[in-house]
Amino acid sequence: MMKLVVIIYYRSSFPGPSSQSEVNRWREVAVKVQHPSVKAHADIDMKGMELLVNVVAQIFPDFSFKWLVEEMKKNLPKELDFCYEARNAEEVARQFYHFPWLKIPSIDWNLTTSRVLVMEFCQGGQVNDRNYMTEHGINTREVSEKISKLYSEMIFVNGYVHCDPHPGNVLVKKNGNSAEIVLLDHGLYTNLTNDFRVTYSKFWLSILNADLKEVQKYGEQLGVGELFGLFAAWSLLAHGTLYPEGLTKRRGLQMSKMRLRQMQLNTCQKYQPC
Repeated sequence: MMKLVVIIYYRSSFPGPSSQSEVNRWREVAVKVQHPSVKAHADIDMKGMELLVNVVAQIFPDFSFKWLVEEMKKNLPKELDFCYEARNAEEVARQFYHFPWLKIPSIDWNLTTSRVLVMEFCQGGQVNDRNYMTEHGINTREVSEKISKLYSEMIFVNGYVHCDPHPGNVLVKKNGNSAEIVLLDHGLYTNLTNDFRVTYSKFWLSILNADLKEVQKYGEQLGVGELFGLFAAWSLLAHGTLYPEGLTKRRGLQMSKMRLRQMQLNTCQKYQPC
């Protein structure tokens, strides 16, 4: 999908103060345009993927990735509908209005269609650009805390989660004396069930408490089975350090417990006296 930024002259429709004498004005907006052939190609790609997964499943019965095809069938049409993306943007803005530091681009519904999305243009540096933050006097720890707070509330409280938070979709800028977080690309959200949110919160608490039995218990409830250690490591962005390659399962469990305990100590020392 092609994306571009343009300046157009139009009758203002963004929320905000305006006077009767200033209805028409120049506004800088971001315009997201879908190529005419994207949908047709997407349908072909989906059929090809489904065929490939079915063939591989016949040859390797343990290959269980049919769920991936079903997820793509469900979500790809949503991502190709820019009106759906616009509604997501307004919904997340509504749910997190109490975070004054969170910026969601406003939508111009007068110019938006299923293949053209017109929204407020928001500037900022990518969230992983430390040099940008240093140059603009932005506190990196403040940025980290705000993003953690945002996603924690998405996952554990609201259950309405932005599914593509790569650095290009999360910008940061200086607003007065504090950091403002700009969240872009609202094409795909997932809704978490209450049962999942409760179990996942208990899974995280068991990690923070370095309780390996509880990590295993809630990991299994989440469907990861014996890979609970790997799942915990993945959740912590530890990239498998809970289960180093080549270790026996018993040794891996011992290493897991040591790793979890060390993490608990590090967290405790960082935020409060133990």
